[in-house]
Amino acid sequence: MTLAEYVADYREKHDLSIRAMASLVGVSPQHMSNVESGINNNGKPMKLTVSLVSKIAKATGIDELTLFETLDDFATVNPKKGKQTPVVSELERKYRALDDHGRELVDAVLDIEYTRCAKPVKEERKVKVIPLFPAAAGPGEPMETTAFQEYEVDANSTAQFAVRISGDSMEPELHDGEVVLCVRRRAQIGELAVIMVNGFLYVKQYIADSFGNIYLRSLNRQRKDLDVDIMASGNDTVTGYGVVIHRHVPLVRE
Repeated sequence: MTLAEYVADYREKHDLSIRAMASLVGVSPQHMSNVESGINNNGKPMKLTVSLVSKIAKATGIDELTLFETLDDFATVNPKKGKQTPVVSELERKYRALDDHGRELVDAVLDIEYTRCAKPVKEERKVKVIPLFPAAAGPGEPMETTAFQEYEVDANSTAQFAVRISGDSMEPELHDGEVVLCVRRRAQIGELAVIMVNGFLYVKQYIADSFGNIYLRSLNRQRKDLDVDIMASGNDTVTGYGVVIHRHVPLVRE
């Protein structure tokens, strides 16, 4: 039986006009006429939908699943298998057979799982590992070339190493315990340099004069007792490691 035949048979049995049948189903008279003729307004075969068949089933008092299984035209030909395959999936058939409680339960679970699966997948953070050295904003820390930990940063970071600050002499820019990222290059005047002096590693503001003297200054001038002066005429062993990747800070003048 086709849907058109089912509708025509129902109208005849209940002595209903096209208009009355349309009102019962909740569609326009023209739409109902198209359903019964099997032809749409463009003269092409009427395309049936799950929604339309469900409305007709409800209006005529037949179980949805029963009507779906009865209709011959509510199927499509599967060219690969050469046989009729119902448009309504097995899952939908089972859903339609449930009572109100069953549908509410399935809807609740479906909403939860859809929300979980629809969340965008977080892109895995790509990192690289750089050495982390203990350094000082104070009196300095002894340093061996192997005295470092591994420290993860974003893979696209320009940082080549990191130092952990100790002390308060670089406040308010650098804080005790803070890890700062650094690059390996020669320090320019005013930059926060990472310099080893006589085996002790410092993080200080770098200042130099035309005579080759180097002045490592604490930004916290209440701790200027921790400044380091390296005279060109002295015997200090000095090794520059690099500079802190940091915004510009005012030059210490005193």
